[in-house]
Amino acid sequence: MRINAQGGELVLRNEHGDTIIVPRERRKEAMKALLKDDHRAIDSLALQLPKAESYAAGGTVLDGQDPLEGMMGPETTITAKRPEKSIGNFFQRWGHEHSENPTFGKDSFLGAIGSGIMSLAQLPQAAATYMLDPKGNVLPSKALQGTQIQKDIEMSAAQGNIGAKILKRPIVQDMLLDPLLLTSEIAKGVSKGSELINGLKKSELINDLGNKYLPNAYKLNPYAFRTSPENFYRQIDNVTYNEGLESGLIRGKQDINMTKGEGTININKAFGDDAYYNKGSLYYKNNSDLPYLFEAKLGEDKFIPKVNGRTRKYTTENTSVRVSKEPLPINDPNITTYKKDWLKGYKEVPKPKSTLSPISKSWQIQDLPGLHLQSTMSNGPISKIIEPKTGLINTEQALAIIAKESGGNDKVALIKQGLGENIPKKMDFNDFRKTVQDQLIPLERQFAIHSSDYGIERLGYSPKLQGSVFNRFQTFMNTPVSDLGKSRVLENQTLILGNKGKFGRGSSAHSNPEETLGHAHFLRDAETPDVLTVTQIQSDAFQGTHRIIPKTQQEALEKVNKLKEESVEIKSMFGDGKESSNAVLANYEKHLQLDEASAKNFTQKQLLDKNHQERYLQELVDYAGKRGDVNKVRVPTSETAAKIQGYSKQVQTGDNTPGFAQLQEDLSIAVRTSNEQEVNRLMKLHDEMLNTPYKSYSSEHQTILKKYKDNPKIIKKLFGEEPKVVTDSKGNTWYEFDIPKKFKEGKGEIKALSTLGATLGVKQIIDNNKQQ
Repeated sequence: MRINAQGGELVLRNEHGDTIIVPRERRKEAMKALLKDDHRAIDSLALQLPKAESYAAGGTVLDGQDPLEGMMGPETTITAKRPEKSIGNFFQRWGHEHSENPTFGKDSFLGAIGSGIMSLAQLPQAAATYMLDPKGNVLPSKALQGTQIQKDIEMSAAQGNIGAKILKRPIVQDMLLDPLLLTSEIAKGVSKGSELINGLKKSELINDLGNKYLPNAYKLNPYAFRTSPENFYRQIDNVTYNEGLESGLIRGKQDINMTKGEGTININKAFGDDAYYNKGSLYYKNNSDLPYLFEAKLGEDKFIPKVNGRTRKYTTENTSVRVSKEPLPINDPNITTYKKDWLKGYKEVPKPKSTLSPISKSWQIQDLPGLHLQSTMSNGPISKIIEPKTGLINTEQALAIIAKESGGNDKVALIKQGLGENIPKKMDFNDFRKTVQDQLIPLERQFAIHSSDYGIERLGYSPKLQGSVFNRFQTFMNTPVSDLGKSRVLENQTLILGNKGKFGRGSSAHSNPEETLGHAHFLRDAETPDVLTVTQIQSDAFQGTHRIIPKTQQEALEKVNKLKEESVEIKSMFGDGKESSNAVLANYEKHLQLDEASAKNFTQKQLLDKNHQERYLQELVDYAGKRGDVNKVRVPTSETAAKIQGYSKQVQTGDNTPGFAQLQEDLSIAVRTSNEQEVNRLMKLHDEMLNTPYKSYSSEHQTILKKYKDNPKIIKKLFGEEPKVVTDSKGNTWYEFDIPKKFKEGKGEIKALSTLGATLGVKQIIDNNKQQ
């Protein structure tokens, strides 16, 4: 009788020749029973099927020895003659032979299998073949006909895959899939077949099929990938891996969320530096979206524990999650790259050929001295997303990185003004930097000498005779004879910073121009002629009683409107062009121009306010570097600054001494705990401090001096150099540092604006200006 099993059905035959056709909807039930060698379940299933002499749609039990003539679709034919050779038992036997016989002969078929050539199709089909009719009525090659596996093989062969061309041949399939039931015809070709099988090593077909159909086979492989308790592991997706190949760095996952609305970009993460690792094990047990794995054989010093933003209580003892202190090089010899593999779990992949530098020789970042945002500096965050070969950056991603800075939305709005309405998706990083720089307002430099020598006589210097002949004579006559022999000053000037046309009004204190936003006094002396010694950096416009910047942009606009209204009233009262009103109107016009410029660029001016101490120091170093005759810069310590300003310490009672409040608290605890010995000790200290006058600067002076105390941190942050404290021959102390090479070459980059936020967005300011 001819028996046909249709697509999805399962045909089972026992040693007595009885055959059942399991319907598609009960196929899984039958397969589970086979995997467990549960023949009672198979018998129970057979009893539930109708007995028929012909095919039945709901499944069929057939008696007799009628041979199976045909197969249709992805059905499987299995005979239940030898249950000891079930699928599970086959896996165990294959693993045993693989481990016990690692050096089978190269011409041996089992040797080819032991070498890891076993195809994905081999495992399930060979397991089935163990239980095929021993008479060989159905060969494995015939069982594969019409299956999806066979279709994949044929498709790959049609595309020119050499491995697939070999594997599609029936004789090769029979050798691969029926190793223990070789017919005499097949046995003749075993030696030649082994050579063909070895050729499959050059093809990725087997791995492709394995990853598709047997993704968990590695769990049965005793030689599969295992983690080490001392190593760190990071799993990543394809996008992050490809970015690592380009940048040469292992970075955080890209996840940008662009929110609709002009001037607004919300970013979760854009290939950030916060790359997470797990120590000793994989964080994600089985995530198909993370096919790549980095194993870092590095010390704990390269990582920090995952930090909770609220409690910050995680340590290496209570969490296995780590964050690399900085992106690790992908080519580090102590870092191994793996990819998911069906047979090994994870299989090592060759080291990528990219260099550690994110910039290739075919493209270079151009020197662009002058103003930049923190993100657009040559070594800033955006430089890490450059496409090495082309120098292109993703513009949206670059804007998103800038948006991460505090006040970032304002900065993005400024840059979009420069980019125009049609923002390109990608652009050259050098062009992007130039566009940003064009939107940043520079500080114009002026020089004066009228107040340059302020306080230097208190440092042991005699004022330099400079200015007009009359002024030099007057200075000479007013200088005490005892001071004329002091250290000779070669140069003494004031650097004045502002931008009348763009930033508008500043402070005219100390007889400075009305647009002055800050000034710095400096000198050079005969003792250290190659050192620019800064005696004072000050910004009256942004601090103290001379502060001029309004609290909001609206307040700035109201001031402009008021001036306009007053000028109109003057014209109506006195008439335009009359001599009596010309002087008044000219004065109004001058103030109006200053205040209009201030209101128009309010946000940049406010950001400069937050950053002026850093900005002015960078401007000074840039000026010093371009001079060509100085190599070092000195800025005063807080003690020297106090001398220059003429500050003196005030005598205060002992209860103002630092630590006195803590002493009182400790004393109270000792009293409550009846610790007499401790009470006596603390009371002695208490009385000594209380009876010893304490000298300190006033709170107002301490606020000013604190800025000089912060200079070492600012210098290290801006120029990458730890300044050293030096004492000159007159006993004054200074923070001294070398002028960076780039600034001496005229290539210095200046961080223009603060990373602190502004109170009003640029977009709102632009809209307000349009309305006005």
